[in-house]
Amino acid sequence: GTPVGDTMAADPNFTIFTAIVKKTGQFAMINNINAGLVTVFSPSDPAFITDLSARYPAYFGPLAPVSEAHVLTFLGQLTATTTPTLAGFIATYVPIISYHLVSSKLTASLITGNQVFATLNGARLSISKTATATVLNANSSTNGATVTAFDVMAANGVTHTIDRVMAAVSSATVLTPMGVSISYNSNPPTVTGGTTSDTNDANFNLLAALIRVTGLTPTILPNSSPLPDFTVFQPTDGPMRAYLVAINGTLTTEALCYSYIASLISATPPPSPNPTLAQLTDLVKYHVVPGRFLTTDFTNGQVLTPLLTTPTLTMGISPIPPAAGPYTYTLADANTGVLDATITASNNILTNSGILHTVSGVLRPN
Repeated sequence: GTPVGDTMAADPNFTIFTAIVKKTGQFAMINNINAGLVTVFSPSDPAFITDLSARYPAYFGPLAPVSEAHVLTFLGQLTATTTPTLAGFIATYVPIISYHLVSSKLTASLITGNQVFATLNGARLSISKTATATVLNANSSTNGATVTAFDVMAANGVTHTIDRVMAAVSSATVLTPMGVSISYNSNPPTVTGGTTSDTNDANFNLLAALIRVTGLTPTILPNSSPLPDFTVFQPTDGPMRAYLVAINGTLTTEALCYSYIASLISATPPPSPNPTLAQLTDLVKYHVVPGRFLTTDFTNGQVLTPLLTTPTLTMGISPIPPAAGPYTYTLADANTGVLDATITASNNILTNSGILHTVSGVLRPN
């Protein structure tokens, strides 16, 4: 049979993709039947034109509207002295193209949604199947896309067309955006981050401090490869501070909250009504769900089991798909006396060991 590279080269829908992989030296890989199976999520020719025009405005700006012929001319003239140089172009596009390749034959019938794959780039790619579309990385404007055509079959794989050139997910772990990391080169492991506070209620200093102090960093980032995926529902410092001051009226500022959290490492658990280390550990566990869930993976009424195990969380979506969005995602927790938290606009924060969703309030396990 015909391999993927030759199949795409013969298809006028993949002219620019074929030209780029030939320029970067990746054509031989996808065209080698003996190198294993490959799934290509190929940006369409118009998607590549948009990407190249934005990336190299000095070349393409004067040519607007940019055509496929302009792109092929640009690729053909690249040398060691052009701007960009051929080496610079290859260094830019090899990781981009690699992020569009998965080392298995994933036909449309095998795309079930709520799936994650390691790409040949090494970064993870999430696939969601919604009521109306199949989307990659929740159709993120930078890292995602929508599949527009399926199943161009070849002897060693399959190609699907997508509507955007995707950048690889860059955050190493689900705790990277919070500034928390762990090193297993020491015993006990060394945790960094989660040690600062400020007056900005919109960031996640208190959640980072809680993850550190409660000893949950090794659970979320274990000494294993690949790292497991977790979905973290992260309250900002504003609602976290309000939660703590409601329990302990002295914790009126982020700095006081942080000092209290930090003191729990060595302190005997204080008496009620102050939150204890065990209570705060349960609180953090209630915000962390094993698995990788983008908003495009949620269903109305879906029960989510966090690290705390019980009680569970229940996802509510309004309006209920397949009704048209925009959608509001509400997490029903175990507390009936406080308004349930919703996922804010800061959702689907992609990392290579999970997903972060910012929520409007603290999820309460009791």
